[in-house]
Amino acid sequence: MAQPILKSLPLSELRISKLNMRHSRKKPDVSDILPSIRESGIRQTLLVRRESDHYGVVAGRRRFFALKEIEKETGKPPMVPCAIMREEDAASAIAASVIENVGRLPASEMEQYTAFKRLNDEGRAVEDIAAFFGVTVLLVRRVLALASLAEPIREFYAGDEIDRETIRALTLATPEQQAEWLRLFESEDARAPMGRNCKAWITGGTIITTDKALFDLAGYDGLITADLFGEHGVFADADAFWTAQAAAVAQRIEAYLAEGWKDVVCLERGQYFQRWDHVTKTKKEGGKVFVELRHDGSVTFHEGYISQAEARRNDKEKRGSDDPSSAPVKPEMSGPLAEYILLHRHGAAQASLAAQPAIALRLMVAHAMTGSALWTIRAHECSSRKDATR
Repeated sequence: MAQPILKSLPLSELRISKLNMRHSRKKPDVSDILPSIRESGIRQTLLVRRESDHYGVVAGRRRFFALKEIEKETGKPPMVPCAIMREEDAASAIAASVIENVGRLPASEMEQYTAFKRLNDEGRAVEDIAAFFGVTVLLVRRVLALASLAEPIREFYAGDEIDRETIRALTLATPEQQAEWLRLFESEDARAPMGRNCKAWITGGTIITTDKALFDLAGYDGLITADLFGEHGVFADADAFWTAQAAAVAQRIEAYLAEGWKDVVCLERGQYFQRWDHVTKTKKEGGKVFVELRHDGSVTFHEGYISQAEARRNDKEKRGSDDPSSAPVKPEMSGPLAEYILLHRHGAAQASLAAQPAIALRLMVAHAMTGSALWTIRAHECSSRKDATR
């Protein structure tokens, strides 16, 4: 930036410049600096530039509004010490505004976007912007990604009507998808997807990131959407991903069988491997490999397991049919006798409850108030499968 000209200007000739990153924000709170300015005046010059018939304040917005308060109190427009920039040096003006404001209060993404976009439009490369403000290139790219959004969406975000997770998801959307999302958002009888659901809606129902792929991404023919706000890209076509993923899983299955595993069981997509219902067995003991496929694209290979049922069958075959322990164990009571005793127990409980009507009433009221799917109240009928028991 060229050396500015120092000069005192009347407050009436100053306006907030459109290059000031907080140009459109509401009037700031200046109660903390107002007493000092009343007492000692402005000690730090305002950075301004000539704009048409006035001077635009690039840096010093809060000092400007503090002086406006003093003008209301005294009725006299004060003279303001200013550093006047060249009119054509817009990029430096934007940079100066961002430096001052970021140093005082963290800028929102939309404020950063406005500043960075203006610098980018002035010809500054992304790497230069990042180096100038001491931030990463990825941060600058993320902020500039908002440029891919439709103007109404950016306005909703600036007005805090859209949360950060949703706006980041919308940077992955095509113009057609953005238009459809806007239609849903502004509709009275429909609801636009928000947050993580928005990302899933854009990617076709399931978010599958590139780190889930078992295949080489260099040979993948499908479309991968770059996600600047995530660590990995996102597969735009879930069906194309699963076609390539299934081929990679098939190769892994063939490799397991070639290594000597008894079998490889591929579970249905979305079905969880129930480890508690399986027993660990080595490859020599006849262990199998179970392949678990999740809807998010991840694949897990569980090596060395057989089901509990298969383990019991194997144990039974080893013991043989002559083993006394394998003979069926008879119950202590026959079915009719167990039913006879149960009816007597129920009758005893019924008789005891009939003698305590207060308890019976409490049980009935409790059920009437809360209800339960596990129990109910109904008239008892002494029923049995055998006439002799009845």
